[in-house]
Amino acid sequence: MKKNYFFLLVISTAVFLYSCGPSKEDAIKWNDSIINCEDEISTAVDAFTAAIDVEGTDLNKECDKAISAGDAGLAKMKALPDFKDGADFKAAGIESLTVFESLLKNECKQMAILLSDSNATEADFAKVKEHLATTVTKVDAADKKFIAAQKAFADKWGFELAK
Repeated sequence: MKKNYFFLLVISTAVFLYSCGPSKEDAIKWNDSIINCEDEISTAVDAFTAAIDVEGTDLNKECDKAISAGDAGLAKMKALPDFKDGADFKAAGIESLTVFESLLKNECKQMAILLSDSNATEADFAKVKEHLATTVTKVDAADKKFIAAQKAFADKWGFELAK
C-alpha cells in the first residue's frame, strides 16, 4: 500500500512540475514582446524616411528622435527575460535591432546632415547612397535570420505567426 502512495506522489509531483512551466500562451506573449521592440525601431525608421519628403523638416531632429526610439527598442529587447527555447530568437532580434540602430546612427544621420547642408555635393550624396546600399544588405540579412528564428520558435511552441 505504501508503494502505491509513493507512486501516486511521484506521478502527481511530475504532473504538477510539468504544468508549472511556460505555456503556449506565454510563448505567444513573449514573441509579441520581441515584435513590439522591432516595431518601435521600424516605426522610427519609417518616420525619418517620411520626414525627408517634407520641406522645412528639421531632419537632424527627426533622426535624433529615431535614434532614441531605436535605443529604447534595443534596450527593451535586451532586458526581456530569457524564455525556454527562445535564445536564438532573442539573439536574432538583438542582432536585427543592432543593425537597424547602426543604420540610424550612421547612414540616416549622415543623410540628415547632407540634406540639411546647402553646400553638399553630388559626391557626398553618392557616398551616402553607397553606404546605405551596404547597410540595406545587412538589414535584409539580419531580417531573414530574425524571421527564421521566429518561425523556429513558433514551430517549437506550436503557434502560427500572423503575416
